[in-house]
Amino acid sequence: MHLRQRTIRCKTYIRRPYNSLTGWKRVNYKNMKRFLSLIISIACTAVFCYGEEPLAQAKEYYDSGAYAEAILLYDSLLSENPSAELEYNIGNAYYKAGEIGNSILHYERALRLRPHYPDAKYNLQIAERRIVDNIQDDNTTLLSLWVASLIHSLSEEAWIYVSVALFLLFLAGIFVFSFVHSVPLRKTGFYVACIAIVFSIVSFVFAGVTHRQNTERRVAIVMQGIVNVKSSPDKSGTDIFVLHEGTKVRIRSTLSEWAEIQVADNVGWIKLSCIERI
Repeated sequence: MHLRQRTIRCKTYIRRPYNSLTGWKRVNYKNMKRFLSLIISIACTAVFCYGEEPLAQAKEYYDSGAYAEAILLYDSLLSENPSAELEYNIGNAYYKAGEIGNSILHYERALRLRPHYPDAKYNLQIAERRIVDNIQDDNTTLLSLWVASLIHSLSEEAWIYVSVALFLLFLAGIFVFSFVHSVPLRKTGFYVACIAIVFSIVSFVFAGVTHRQNTERRVAIVMQGIVNVKSSPDKSGTDIFVLHEGTKVRIRSTLSEWAEIQVADNVGWIKLSCIERI
């Protein structure tokens, strides 16, 4: 009898700390989950508020006419998270501040990030009216303009998506042509596959062209009021023509602190400090 009681007491003595230990783990696990959830929510709120507060402050500066302060805030936000909207906003601030070169530069960058951005396109046209230079390339054909416009109508990522989608359509057409017994459906599958693979290749080429343009950044904007273009990469070179702020140029090559640029049929050298790449 005494032995049985001792056994029961022994089992009870062992179970109690075990139950209390698992209970302690259960309680602390729940508390830990609540604590982590609280920390995550606070961190997310802080990040959101940090991003919203400078943006709202920059808008207040812009609305009140403090364009220099708005530009500084937009520029700091751009360095952290580049976006077409921020490029557009800082372009507006530069335009209001009378800096046409910078405004055109950032409108162009906004369109590079988002080709279909009607507000940026419209404001770019407004800003370009204030450019002194009126340079037209007589060698540019309507076909080349149309192809360039088509390439720039979508971003690099969008062209890749289009190419992949058309390639999947090509595979679907091949599947229909190979495994469907209906002759009309097989013909349809064959024609769809042929058209899809052609446009898939074209879209892939357009994506490659856009990628090269974005990485090489051969297009730049003149940032100084008046720039004398030289015949050679040297200060003693002959002045061959003049460019003004806001004019778009194409960089052909660079040598030390000089850049060989082309505007329509005109080619010459200017200092890299006079231009800014888009």
